[in-house]
Amino acid sequence: NLIEKSNMNFVYYNQFNNPTKLSMYLAAGLPVIVSSKTYHASHVKEHGIGLVVDDLNEIDQIFSSMTAADYQKLVDNVKPWQEAISNGFFIQRALFAMLRALELGFSDDLIKEKEVE
Repeated sequence: NLIEKSNMNFVYYNQFNNPTKLSMYLAAGLPVIVSSKTYHASHVKEHGIGLVVDDLNEIDQIFSSMTAADYQKLVDNVKPWQEAISNGFFIQRALFAMLRALELGFSDDLIKEKEVE
């Protein structure tokens, strides 16, 4: 694997990072390509908003087998995400959650942590 051989720390970091590039590409209406080792891989695959690869060396093979209809399906799947990101849906959702917690004392936590005595 090209990435794994070049830098193991990058692989570890990639499992937990939250890249702003993902949001930027989706806001631009572009399908994304992510490593299967990233935090976002399952989301990308589940929603069909891009390609998930184990190895960057697979890209040529994937593109050569992809049809125009396959690509259009990815683009169509990205459209709702493009609109949500561009209209600030996720920022608004985070702000409302913060206000609920601060002003109303509501929390969406299912399990309360025990207080340390």
